[in-house]
Amino acid sequence: MDLSCGSGHVLVAAARRIALRYAQMVHGESQPAPERVREAMAKVVRRCVHGVDLNPLAAELAKVSLWLESLTPGEPLAYLDDRIKTGNALLGATPVRLEAGIPDGAFEKLEGDEQSVVAKLRQQNEKEQRGESHLPFAVPGVRTSTATVRVEAERVAGIRDHSQSEVRQHARLHRQFEERPELKHMKRVADVWCASFLWPKHKGAPTAITTNVLRDVEKNKENEPLQDEAAELMLADIVRRNQFFHWHLEFPRVFRVEDPDADNANPDTGWQGGFDAVLGNPPWERVKIQKKEWFAARDEHIAAAATASIRDRMIEDLAHSVDENGEPNEGDRQLYAEYQFDQRESKGQVTMCRKSGLFPKTGFGDVNTYAVFAEKARQLIRPEGMAGLVLPTGIATDKTTAGFFSDLVERRQMVAVLDMENEEKLFPAVTNRVAFCLFTMARDLAEHYKVVRLAFRARRPDQLDAREFTLDAGGSSGSIRIQGRLRFARVGTICGC
Repeated sequence: MDLSCGSGHVLVAAARRIALRYAQMVHGESQPAPERVREAMAKVVRRCVHGVDLNPLAAELAKVSLWLESLTPGEPLAYLDDRIKTGNALLGATPVRLEAGIPDGAFEKLEGDEQSVVAKLRQQNEKEQRGESHLPFAVPGVRTSTATVRVEAERVAGIRDHSQSEVRQHARLHRQFEERPELKHMKRVADVWCASFLWPKHKGAPTAITTNVLRDVEKNKENEPLQDEAAELMLADIVRRNQFFHWHLEFPRVFRVEDPDADNANPDTGWQGGFDAVLGNPPWERVKIQKKEWFAARDEHIAAAATASIRDRMIEDLAHSVDENGEPNEGDRQLYAEYQFDQRESKGQVTMCRKSGLFPKTGFGDVNTYAVFAEKARQLIRPEGMAGLVLPTGIATDKTTAGFFSDLVERRQMVAVLDMENEEKLFPAVTNRVAFCLFTMARDLAEHYKVVRLAFRARRPDQLDAREFTLDAGGSSGSIRIQGRLRFARVGTICGC
């Protein structure tokens, strides 16, 4: 699985590696013939590869890349719509969060909201969480079991696709599965939970989403309009813009939601199962809008302002801009409205990362996507699985991610942090000031990985072994072995705590 697959480079490389190992195992050869590897590649692409991307075009390119690598004479192209999907891999509900109802964090003031309305809604939601509502028998949250949906998903996935008729049947049944009333209803409930964070909260806006509204939506199996037509339109618009992606509903065969009290259920998400491997090079960017970058493509004069305070003043002047005749400058005022809208949207997404409970270890400060992608990857792997990502080295050294890294080390889920510099321009388009690392973690492999591999400031892959350390996370201190000598340092020193 690549949770930000782009055009599929990582997926193709992973599929090649799996196909080679599969061909070696089946044929008992260390160097299988190319046609045998390609035959194995076709099987791997049909069964093993999953990917998600926010950009629909990127997802389509990923499919094309996989098809080109797995072309087999006499065989049709694999059906991939059920495993290469479009959506925001970070913004989506989980069973644990849904069962807890709407959190108080959904009631934070954004651009255009009224503080008095926000405060009143927060108080109302708190009462509903305690059961003080028009539903005296209700309990917080909603039902989240996907048992029946998973059975149908397994049936559809079992269809062979080695002929054109089989591929067409697979596509038809998958579309029917996506339209199942039960699945659509569960996605609607999850969308409502997510939309609560971005819902307008001011007088005149459609009634906001609170815990009781979420319960009402869950009980309404017919998917009748939400409250009124204006609210339904608002919900559809928020969902369309943000492309919420609910992993347990998009991949019900991978994530089972049947017994929340099961020993192997993920405590952070509430689901069982997960992917064997999560790989990728996710985006490294701040969720919050950066004013200079936003205006660079729209108004170079504002983007080139000498200081941030001057830029802020120029932005505010757009709201009252007039032309040479003293008439309102509609172009500038429209630009200001677009800026305010995007500012609100980005702050709502930041609030989701910080206050929803989706990212308890990385949803802090000026949220950067690479950190929350790392925590999401950890949530997506099964108990015996592993995740390997290309991330800025700050994931192991920065203060804002110290809690995440410390938790990985203390729970013996950290496998390797191999830091590299770009001084030799392995990545020509990336400045040499950027330090990145190969970051590998597991879930329940403590017995197999008793030490953490560390390497720092390597400039080429062949230098990693020469610059490698090991960290033993036993007890409250760690030990670093350097070229046969043993040195001691607290874990907090390494984590940046």
